[in-house]
Amino acid sequence: MLERDIETKFPDRNQELIMYCGGGFRSALTCDMAQKMGYKNVYSLIGGYKALVKAGWPINTDAINNKSTSGDHSNHSHGGHGH
Repeated sequence: MLERDIETKFPDRNQELIMYCGGGFRSALTCDMAQKMGYKNVYSLIGGYKALVKAGWPINTDAINNKSTSGDHSNHSHGGHGH
């Protein structure tokens, strides 16, 4: 749950965070919630994961598979650059 986990995983409220989901709708909602919690540099990936695949971006499925089998089912939010 975002409200419970974000402060622990990303304590710096000025860190750039890019939220994403399958199609972009849920990530927009998480950005709104994070902003209400005081995060200042939060973005939603327009179109989500599906847009990355459609645009031909390289996807590292090994990293995705390793994360899903490790038992870590946290929200997909990443510090990084770009919007």
